[in-house]
Amino acid sequence: MSSYLPLKDWRLGIDVGQNSVGFGAVEFEGDKPIAILSAVSWIHDGGVDPAAEKTAKSRKFTAGVARRARRLRRRRRQRLVNLRELLEGARIPVPSIDAPQTYEPWFDRELLVTAKID
Repeated sequence: MSSYLPLKDWRLGIDVGQNSVGFGAVEFEGDKPIAILSAVSWIHDGGVDPAAEKTAKSRKFTAGVARRARRLRRRRRQRLVNLRELLEGARIPVPSIDAPQTYEPWFDRELLVTAKID
């Protein structure tokens, strides 16, 4: 004596939308649907960057802008290194980058504007 369950005719459906994906499972008898077994909708952001408020900028676009900015800074830094090497090779004095920057020129300008100099 076997207790096999009769085979059911189930069909699965997927609906891919711009901002959501829907999944559904339906039981059929012949060509007629007799029961909805499951229906789920998964809502996503469609690849739009949530930080880009009301503009439709994608995450890929935002990441590309950041990547290009990093590369630009890297290239600019490399150009400065190359310039320093060229000037040092030509024995032209190059001020040290490690020297602390002071506000003396600004204090002198303030003095010129505010006081009379003989």
